[in-house]
Amino acid sequence: MDQEYLLKCRKRIKNASYDDSTAIEVTERKVQFWFNVINAAIFDNRLPKFHEIEIGNYKTFHALCECDDVTYTLKIKSKFENRKRFVEVIAHEMIHLYEWVEYQKMTHGKDFYEWKNKLKRYNLDLYKNY
Repeated sequence: MDQEYLLKCRKRIKNASYDDSTAIEVTERKVQFWFNVINAAIFDNRLPKFHEIEIGNYKTFHALCECDDVTYTLKIKSKFENRKRFVEVIAHEMIHLYEWVEYQKMTHGKDFYEWKNKLKRYNLDLYKNY
């Protein structure tokens, strides 16, 4: 991976983590952009892309990663109160994708929370629920 690109990605995440005032309208393009940035900076580009991104007015969750043997789907709500929360939620679902790719399961257990310190380096929080 190009070192200059990696540094840019890290800087983008840190900048986003301090943006807690700008509301976000979610688009597939924004999701893909942040997926690529987080994948480079935090996951060393090891994650496959989501095959499907479904944006909706979900009431019971901010986002949801659904995986099977063939398809990786991200369902994500259409609005977030700020960019920091948007990036945190994408990173959260990417951890679930990592769990699926590596272990064929998704949890909020020990493997999930092992990512907490890595996210904290970028001023991102990792919660079970947002």
